[in-house]
Amino acid sequence: MIDSIIEALKQFTNWLLNQLMDFFIFLLEQIPAPEFVDSAISAIESFGNYAGYPLYIIGFDVGFPMVAAAVLAKFLIRRIPFIG
Repeated sequence: MIDSIIEALKQFTNWLLNQLMDFFIFLLEQIPAPEFVDSAISAIESFGNYAGYPLYIIGFDVGFPMVAAAVLAKFLIRRIPFIG
């Protein structure tokens, strides 16, 4: 009896959160993109070839995610009571 009530509450919570997220995504899609985005995209695409090679040489595609993960792990560990 109690298990079925708990399961119904879980399903209702999942449904409600799903509806809220869909509504939030709908609202975000209604915001128009600024006009300068088109010119910025072309500028970034033309600059990518020049900036990409040095980033490839220094291993940015591997190193940056590792450093970001380490900083995030340090931040999370420091938030644990009696450990950090």
